[in-house]
Amino acid sequence: MSSFFLIVLMSLQYLLQTIIMKHKDIEQSITERIVEIDRQFKKLDDERRQLKQLLEYKNFDKIEDAASLEHKNSLTRVLVELRIIEMLTYYKRPLTTKELFDNINNHVVNGLKPATFRVYLHRMKIKNIIKLEGKVGVWALKD
Repeated sequence: MSSFFLIVLMSLQYLLQTIIMKHKDIEQSITERIVEIDRQFKKLDDERRQLKQLLEYKNFDKIEDAASLEHKNSLTRVLVELRIIEMLTYYKRPLTTKELFDNINNHVVNGLKPATFRVYLHRMKIKNIIKLEGKVGVWALKD
């Protein structure tokens, strides 16, 4: 009789451990999903903030492809380009890549990579919006 109770007790113990493990798996899945939702929310909130910033700019006519904002990268690029134009207009002097980058990284697009920023500058140069002023890394608006 006692071996029967021992078997029942072991079975119950196994069942309890299984339930606890499933609970932990479910808890972990829920936690992972919450983290993913938070990441998506931050991404949408950043995009919303950028769109609001875009509405504040008045230099759309200087950016040829400002209307094509299907991609998030396009939105970021247009915001950066508009901010560069705004800064060069406001300061009325050539600005270094570092001055432009630091301002944009702190006020427009937090976490922008320097290499991506340099690509934006060179795209603007190709589109004849800005030009190199004297030496490498110093930018001015094109006349």
